[in-house]
Amino acid sequence: MIGWQPDMRTSVVAVAMVTLCVMMVRADVKPQKDFNLQRFTGRWYRVGLAYDSPSFAPYRDKIKASMGFIAALPSGHVNMTMWDATSASCVVRTYHYEKTLVAGQFTYFSTRHNMVKDITVVDTNYTDYAVVLKHKVFHREYTQVALYGRTQRVRNDVLQKFKAFALSRGFPRESILTPPPADNCPAAAAAASTSAASGPRMMCVRRRRQRRPDSSLRTSMGKYKCRKY
Repeated sequence: MIGWQPDMRTSVVAVAMVTLCVMMVRADVKPQKDFNLQRFTGRWYRVGLAYDSPSFAPYRDKIKASMGFIAALPSGHVNMTMWDATSASCVVRTYHYEKTLVAGQFTYFSTRHNMVKDITVVDTNYTDYAVVLKHKVFHREYTQVALYGRTQRVRNDVLQKFKAFALSRGFPRESILTPPPADNCPAAAAAASTSAASGPRMMCVRRRRQRRPDSSLRTSMGKYKCRKY
């Protein structure tokens, strides 16, 4: 047993290093080449979702396809309004995505998890579909892959591409969903004009640096201020 213990420790370290390397490879995801934000704006439907959070699993058979509308801001940041059908109503929320130095990659503050997450537009042809990855370093609670379509139906080859990418990120097959369309969410009037939408909206923006009395700067990286409007 004395001679066995060092081998066991070596094995554990080796497994940990391999796991870390796999996570780093999975985190190295490139956005759509020559990503064009203006072409990406407008109406999208979330017609596919890969999400393996244990707390989400009981609701897999209840979700519906969601409609979203992406608006580019003069600053290069993005506002995305989403309509989600629940058992009681149609809920609308607005998310604020901040641009990064890499076109096609954004960050936003998740009020649910109280953390900053990254968003990467992995693949899109702008006119039919988009594959979007949330939180590149795989974590069951945080990471998602979403398939968006300009309509509520996408081609089978697009669905297969989405599923293959989700599997390559470590999602089990049962967590890769293609939910059915939602009934009247949003209502026809709201779908025709996003300005007609109403409901709880949340915008989170990064707080600016604050100067202390001793003139040193305190950087509030990852600190966001959120407000409803």
